[in-house]
Amino acid sequence: MESNFSPDISEQHTSGEFKNLWMCQKIIREWSHDKRWESYDVIPILYTALHRGERYSFDSPNCPKLADVVRTTEAHISGSPGNLLPEARQVYLLSSKYSQKLDEILSKSPTTLEQTISDAAFSYYVFDRIHPFPDGNGRIGRMIVKRVFKGANLKDPIFHDQSWYGGGRSGHLDTLEMVDETNNLSHLEVFLAESLIDMYDPIKEFLRHRQLSRFIADARKRSKDNSGKLLEEIWEGFSGLDLYGNVRH
Repeated sequence: MESNFSPDISEQHTSGEFKNLWMCQKIIREWSHDKRWESYDVIPILYTALHRGERYSFDSPNCPKLADVVRTTEAHISGSPGNLLPEARQVYLLSSKYSQKLDEILSKSPTTLEQTISDAAFSYYVFDRIHPFPDGNGRIGRMIVKRVFKGANLKDPIFHDQSWYGGGRSGHLDTLEMVDETNNLSHLEVFLAESLIDMYDPIKEFLRHRQLSRFIADARKRSKDNSGKLLEEIWEGFSGLDLYGNVRH
């Protein structure tokens, strides 16, 4: 849902930007270990670290606030000019409600593998569908996924964003588009589980690897159900908005 990056990474991504990503990884670890951290506070901290290279704790002086960093302009899904995202005036309230929901999810961890992946898919998609920031929504969404996985004592997946390294279109964008078209989160569950299974050795960690393999097979079957749902059936916070963010009259 973000603008496509140029294949020439020398023009788009500097060593400083990669350092910022590592800084975000440290913030995620702190978020995982300190129960005082709340999503409402951490999300703007991640945004600031990603884009400005500035690192704050939740109780730091002059800590960035959500209201200060959410987008204030209208946005569209990349490549689909007719498909609107939530209007700018709705973004702060949606982001606040989402933060509360994310904290509910995190407070229940650790939970089953199946529930954790479902929670991660929900958290990623809803965040990206709100599209709270002008840029970096996909990257921050994947950081949130890492936090959900860490809460369940799962390994930290590596997401291969091909466009960052001069390759073609990234798989997560195709997956998000599939969910947009079907409102079936199983497509995203498959993507996340496949990213996670790569972190487990099929011999040394046989039980976890087999569990993930079974989940992927079941999620692929569920992904074939493209009957469609209302966006508000995925998350009640979208109630009153249609699929593409236009207020219902």
